[in-house]
Amino acid sequence: MNDASGGSKYRPVEVSVTPQSIQHLIEFVGGGLFQTSACTASLSAKLANGGDILTAEIFHFRKGYRDMLRNKH
Repeated sequence: MNDASGGSKYRPVEVSVTPQSIQHLIEFVGGGLFQTSACTASLSAKLANGGDILTAEIFHFRKGYRDMLRNKH
């Protein structure tokens, strides 16, 4: 993108698009819906491939578990 828009290694263009900036934009615009969808997709992929699943990766269980820990003390 930098080369295509007239920038160089030493003089970048005004707008530089990186994968991280695209992800940030999607997360910002999509908010909670994007985060929930991404977590669900990741969990589904792990279930399909037989991967290890952490408690923190199960959305509703994670929220309940966190609340339970907060109320315990």
